[in-house]
Amino acid sequence: MIIKGRQYEYEVLSPLSKNGRFSNTFLGIDQSNGRKVILKQLHPRHTASALEIRSFVKEGSLQPELQNTLVPLELITANNEAWQVRPYFEGEDLRSAMSSLSPEQKLDIFNKVLMAVKELHESGIVHLDLKPSNILVNAD
Repeated sequence: MIIKGRQYEYEVLSPLSKNGRFSNTFLGIDQSNGRKVILKQLHPRHTASALEIRSFVKEGSLQPELQNTLVPLELITANNEAWQVRPYFEGEDLRSAMSSLSPEQKLDIFNKVLMAVKELHESGIVHLDLKPSNILVNAD
């Protein structure tokens, strides 16, 4: 499937998470440069609500101002669908990584998550599905 943005097209490759509470995420490819991207789709059951679409778009439009989150590259709303295109990076979800982390690493990640949530709240965004499987971690 191809998602058409304002300037670029993105090919949906495979699901990263399915049946999320509010959205689904997919691995994709930016057709203009071949780079991997994350495609976050507002769950179809929420697209009938103009309020939920506005909230999804607001989340994407505020995040470029935040330091601790993945900045959306593009917001796409068309044909009763809403998508955020985000940069892709290698890593695994926190839930999967927990057993291999030291107590110090866990504490460091916890503090980073708290700072990111604080920034979100200060920008008027409330993350409604915060859980270890929705937090990506990498070697840094």
